[in-house]
Amino acid sequence: MQLGKGDMEIKTFEVADGIYRISVGPGGRLEFNHFVIVDERPVLVHTGRVGWFELLKEEVGRLVDVRGIAYIVFSHFEADECGALNQWLGVAPRAEVLTNRIGRATVEDYSIRGPRLVRGGERVDLGVHRLRVLETPHFPHNWDAVLYYEEREGVLFGSDLGAHWGVGEPAVEGVEVVEAVGGFQRETGFMAGGRCLEEAIEKLEALEIRHLATQHGSTIYGEGIKLLLGRLKAEFGSGVEAAGGRAYR
Repeated sequence: MQLGKGDMEIKTFEVADGIYRISVGPGGRLEFNHFVIVDERPVLVHTGRVGWFELLKEEVGRLVDVRGIAYIVFSHFEADECGALNQWLGVAPRAEVLTNRIGRATVEDYSIRGPRLVRGGERVDLGVHRLRVLETPHFPHNWDAVLYYEEREGVLFGSDLGAHWGVGEPAVEGVEVVEAVGGFQRETGFMAGGRCLEEAIEKLEALEIRHLATQHGSTIYGEGIKLLLGRLKAEFGSGVEAAGGRAYR
């Protein structure tokens, strides 16, 4: 379904220097965030779903020439992460899709252009900014899961990590949403729990994360990010039965 501007809220917000969040809020209960890194080699983080492509392309085009997008990245194979991948590849002829070895076959079968293989710990130079690849199997979803950390501004593109209900402020301090994030996980069972969650969060705790650019909800900033990660690990990590609940869709 092709959505028009009357069907949703779409807002752009600068998360950090040269890093922008484009929020789509169909229905107003849960927002879907997409990110653009403006640099010599621009990056699109999350393609969004096919029906949102034209609106997103217009918003992205206000920030960069879409034909010059160098990289398209997403955490795992899912509609909101990469549904419109081929539409973006069609308008960005030099863009490379980054994926790890687990996701490679799926992306190769789906994509109109073959992906570039990346590995955990690898860094991708964008000019001023630099992305570090973090392989986090099964977290937040799927065996192919990868997270990306922008080292200069301390931005973690956390995918579903930090998700919470509503279409609210574009950015909030971490302590303000700790309970909302935990409640969302308890209600929906949104992320994988247990050992996968614990191992992934331990990788993240070693980073200097100043902004958690979550895909659903406000971008989270400040010291409260550490508190949030610790709470998630304590409640949903190893030795704790994964939270159950109904899916949000």
